[in-house]
Amino acid sequence: MSRAFLPLLFCVLVSVLFSGCGYAIKPDNLQNASLHFAVGEKLPDANSAFFLLGQAATILKLDKDLRLLIVGHTDATGTPEANQTLAFDRANSVKGFMVQLVPEVERQVRIAFYGADRPIYDNNTPEGRAGNRRVEFRFYRAGSDQKVEAELQGLYGGKLVFGTQTTASVQVQVKAP
Repeated sequence: MSRAFLPLLFCVLVSVLFSGCGYAIKPDNLQNASLHFAVGEKLPDANSAFFLLGQAATILKLDKDLRLLIVGHTDATGTPEANQTLAFDRANSVKGFMVQLVPEVERQVRIAFYGADRPIYDNNTPEGRAGNRRVEFRFYRAGSDQKVEAELQGLYGGKLVFGTQTTASVQVQVKAP
């Protein structure tokens, strides 16, 4: 067996062990999935992240035309600048973990980040803030990048910042009119 298939085999085995043999690994099972973070943390809870990211990496490995956008968010504590940086770091760390599991998927994964600009819960409660500290997954087909960007701007409105590298630099900034 080629060593290139070991990460894929590992991800599939983890998926089967944790969810049972009847579970099909496909994008619909993870579409709009999210990982949550502790206050100020760049890395998600390891137990939940390992399973979810292993499945996502497996899906991408099996379908080369599929893309994944990882979108980072924070709660409203901290400055807007610190929240943007933290949201970037969260999305970037999740991408980095997936690439460590299955290096071939790097070209299929992009990140976007919003800081505290797009809460889905009330930031006035501890539970709401905990729910807003997240990264979300969006699977889409290759060639539909512009459609996905427009859809996300419509969904979230305002500023949308994309980074395509696992570095601290932002390559493209798209602003809504």
